[in-house]
Formats: sequence, C-alpha cells, structure tokens
Amino acid sequence: MEVRRETLEDIPFVFVSGGRPITIHSDKRYRINEILAHSNAVAAVGGSFFSLESLETNVVIGPVLSQNTQQFIPGNPSENLKLKDRPLVLINPQGVKFLPFDPQQHNTLESFQAELPGVTDGFVAAGWLVKESLPQPASAFGQLYGFDFERDRAFWGIDHQGRPTVGISTVGIDSVRLGKLLAQAGFRDVIMVDSGASTDLVYQGESLGVFEPRPLPHIVGLVPPVGATTGCR
Repeated sequence: MEVRRETLEDIPFVFVSGGRPITIHSDKRYRINEILAHSNAVAAVGGSFFSLESLETNVVIGPVLSQNTQQFIPGNPSENLKLKDRPLVLINPQGVKFLPFDPQQHNTLESFQAELPGVTDGFVAAGWLVKESLPQPASAFGQLYGFDFERDRAFWGIDHQGRPTVGISTVGIDSVRLGKLLAQAGFRDVIMVDSGASTDLVYQGESLGVFEPRPLPHIVGLVPPVGATTGCR
C-alpha cells in the first residue's frame, strides 16, 4: 500500500493506493475509523450518499450491496430515477466495473450479477470525475447539487497501473477542475463519493483529513494485497 501527499497546481491531496477494493455498509452511522476498526481494510473514504434523517439509520440513496452484509438492498424507485446515468460501481474479486446507472434495469441483485459475474459489492456514486482517462465536463454532472461549489472532495478510482486508489482534497475545489487535475495525475477512471462535510480519508486508523467529518453508513475501503488482481474495466 502506498500513501502519498501531492499538491497539484495549488490543491493539496492525499492518496492511498494498492490492495483490493471493498465496501462496508454499517448498521448505522459511524466515523470511518470506527467502521474500519471492525474490518480487514486499512484505508477508506466515504461511499454512497445517504439519508440525513437520523443518525440511527443506514439508508443510502440507490441500490446497495456490500460483502460485509452479503445483502442486496434495492433503492427507492422514485429516488432511483434521479440517479440515472450516475456511476454504478460494481466490484468482484477480480476487479471493478463502472457503468451508467439505469434505474429501470439496475435495482435487483440479478441485474448486478448480469453486469459483473461474482459481484460482491455495488452502489451508485455521485458522478464521474475522470472517465476512460478523460476529465468530465460540467454537463456530465447533470443536476448534481453542488458539483460546481468549491468543497473538500472525496473520491476513488483506478490509475493507469491498474491500482485502486482512494483520496481526498484537503481544500475546496469544484468537480470539473478536480477531474482535470486527477486526469493529469495519471488516473484512468475516478468516481466522486460523498464529500463536503463527509470528506475524510482514514489510513491505519488515522484520519488524514483536516476536520472532523460527519458520521456515515457506507465506505469504500482498500484491503492489503493477497494476490488478487484489480483494475479491470
């Protein structure tokens, strides 16, 4: 696993690369380090967006499957419609697949399995920052609230070496500029996850962010290498 701090133009970043990606869907909201304490992952950022109604709920927006629960939970049909074409993230032991979310097709376990055999994890993320090595324009974010605001941002993706990477910016940046910087930094595909007040990156139990984030119910983590390959499209 590699941890690195880089400043791209005037924006400081923290990245952790390597290993194998997983997701964890907790029973309610916790800080990332609290969730990692009960797993074999050593690094993580936030994952899917979630309901803000109660700290006791673990409801996320859109369908979700995590290997820690082995339970598929469909998304609310009316909410799913608002997620059309956002990145559907699917993970199996051999790699990762990102594809546009179709609310009519991607709300069952069988649909996840049809897209990626052996799928163990899946969720809908905020938007593509980099897609097939190309930074995404403003039009790609559709009606995503706040994509053009300068906020601390959390993200994860695959670099050109095929390594999964989780990362954060530690100052505010808008999504379009963020995608441009990450493409220049050598990423093939990058997905934005829950950011703003949720922004944090934890490595070996230590937060590498710059403020105390709000608790959340879902994370993307990296497990140390055990011989599995990663990074397939």
